[in-house]
Amino acid sequence: MTLRAGHCTVCDARIWRTVTHGRTGKEDLTYPRPDSVYATVQVAGRPPSPGAGYCAAHAPAVGDRGPTLPAGPSTVIGVEPAAVRHAYWYTPRFGRHLQAWLRDYCELSEGEQATVYEQWERDRGAVEAVHG
Repeated sequence: MTLRAGHCTVCDARIWRTVTHGRTGKEDLTYPRPDSVYATVQVAGRPPSPGAGYCAAHAPAVGDRGPTLPAGPSTVIGVEPAAVRHAYWYTPRFGRHLQAWLRDYCELSEGEQATVYEQWERDRGAVEAVHG
């Protein structure tokens, strides 16, 4: 198991939404998928390391083997869904930031901006269902 930003630790599937910059074509991680989960892992004798990401299909349980880190193999000591760990990414405040970022930084057309924002709204709705 390896760690790669925005991808599942087990299968390498994307666990973050991305946006491709309208002018440069550079792909940017935008926010976590609402069905992703994040494990806190620990190598024996070392401080915990939070944030090993997983897709829903490969979500670990406490006690499972985690990724091998530079200090050695790890064990999962905690698991949080994206709705908890990354709750800010689904707030109205982030939504306002996202709209400006898509327009000003990403230089997307109005249609492309709307497509990304509509996906975020659907993802936000999925997270709100978790919070009740």
